[in-house]
Amino acid sequence: MEMQLVFPSAYTLSCYLITSGNDAPDKRPQDRQLLGSNDGNNWVGLDSRNRQVFESKNQTKISKTGNTVAYTYYRWAVFATNGSVDFSGGRVESDGELNPAVGSIV
Repeated sequence: MEMQLVFPSAYTLSCYLITSGNDAPDKRPQDRQLLGSNDGNNWVGLDSRNRQVFESKNQTKISKTGNTVAYTYYRWAVFATNGSVDFSGGRVESDGELNPAVGSIV
């Protein structure tokens, strides 16, 4: 599963939050990666999490990227769940400074 955000101007994403879904535990994200790009073709890895466990439904975890570079494109991908071929997530959000109306999901 991938989600890509495109912004009209570059934005620095230093951390993000992800919330597990409210259904089966095997659908929760386990391995994921966040990438940044300024042209939509050349991507830089900003954060990678492997074997991260969400112990409960609707549990939120924060991931600090340490990123200090502004990018126009961000791509977030889930590579593995806790066993299911389906993925269930409640939400993904930035560090609170992002106005959702500024970017668009493609």
